[in-house]
Amino acid sequence: MPPVILYLLKANLVLLLFFIAYRLLLRQLTFYSYNRFFLLAALALAGFLPLLDISWFYAKPAQLHTGLTILLPDWPAAHAAPVQEAAPSYWHWVLITYLSVVAVLAARFILQLCSLWRLHTSSVVAAWEGQAYRELREEAGPFSFWRTIYLNPRLHSPEELRALLLHEQAHVGQFHTLDVLLGQLAAILCWFNPIAWWLQRDMRQNLEFLADGQVLRQGLDRRSYQYSLVQVGRQPQGSGLVMSFNFNHIKTRIMMMNKQESSSLQKLKYLLLFPGLLAMALVVTTSKAEVPLPAAVNSTNVLEQPASKALPDSIVYFVDGKRTPAESIKNIDPNQIDKVDVLKGEKALEKVNEKGVKGVINITLKKGDGTRSTGKGARVDASVSAGEMVKAAENLPQDAVYLLNDKETSLQEVKKLSPESIKAVSVVKDSDKMVQKYGAKAKNGVVMIYTK
Repeated sequence: MPPVILYLLKANLVLLLFFIAYRLLLRQLTFYSYNRFFLLAALALAGFLPLLDISWFYAKPAQLHTGLTILLPDWPAAHAAPVQEAAPSYWHWVLITYLSVVAVLAARFILQLCSLWRLHTSSVVAAWEGQAYRELREEAGPFSFWRTIYLNPRLHSPEELRALLLHEQAHVGQFHTLDVLLGQLAAILCWFNPIAWWLQRDMRQNLEFLADGQVLRQGLDRRSYQYSLVQVGRQPQGSGLVMSFNFNHIKTRIMMMNKQESSSLQKLKYLLLFPGLLAMALVVTTSKAEVPLPAAVNSTNVLEQPASKALPDSIVYFVDGKRTPAESIKNIDPNQIDKVDVLKGEKALEKVNEKGVKGVINITLKKGDGTRSTGKGARVDASVSAGEMVKAAENLPQDAVYLLNDKETSLQEVKKLSPESIKAVSVVKDSDKMVQKYGAKAKNGVVMIYTK
């Protein structure tokens, strides 16, 4: 699954959790400022939590051990079939569809901004009883955007104008446009989720509750104000980006204005609900399966690597008994290698007693012009580093022969070995003697491991 799709799924799960809690427990409360914070927090956490990395919480302390890493050759035949480029998966088309709809909705958003700008440029600055606004020429209902109020005074009586300006000034003073724009952005990015659209609608409705409460606290008559709402709500509405009167919400707004204020004890719901929702959101956006845990350290790391991989400086190399610089090892034809012995610990120090040496690799070249394998040559690179985490490789060929203390064993048993218990490792390929002794499987190589 593409990371973008996974992120969106997690973000929408967070929106779902907060929306259900709001609808069931908070929507009917008259603490509109708290509800505004709650809904804005839902949007912020939905965008942030899926990006949060809390792997430190799950990770276990690293254990310092000495590990052995062995790099083995690429065992398949040299003439392996070429890798074909994978065809686009259905996730590819899902992502294209998602981005296409986002592009359409974003274009619609830009057109709404352009329409609003057209209204702004065609309006003129005016004032009524000291309250500044922009006078519209069109027959449109009053609305506000950011710090500006727009209305057509010819459509309203003086009593309505006072109520309308107080209402829109409440939107302007509390920066309600910010909530509207964030809700629009969430709906665009989460267009496939109806919760995002319902949450945007509830955010706008709660902002109207806030503005209505502010107007009534200014001393305006409740019945007169509610009558003005009904009259103005029937007029043409502005863009979806602005704070305008919406006739569909008038009935709900009047009910909330007439409702008795909620008890202060109900505020405990926010205190208890928010931390619980935050914990649930963390659970649904982060799982242990996603956190990379330290690999088991009591195993041997056996990996296939290309011959061009840089060799560690802390390893000493011998070719046919002669000490050889690491850079010269890269020039050896892998097909000329007969056997490679890997020494560690005391075994390595017996051969080279120097500070900083972590291992010894003894390479024996083939003699004469014997038959050469068509496969890629054997090359072994070993390193021993304190505190390095090593893990069992999964790409070692199952059909090679493995010997543990000269007794044939399986790859699974080899992976169970503790690095501390390994004294030396030898890798032999293209050996007729091994084929005669262990059968056709020895053609793929023989790995001999000796324990302490």
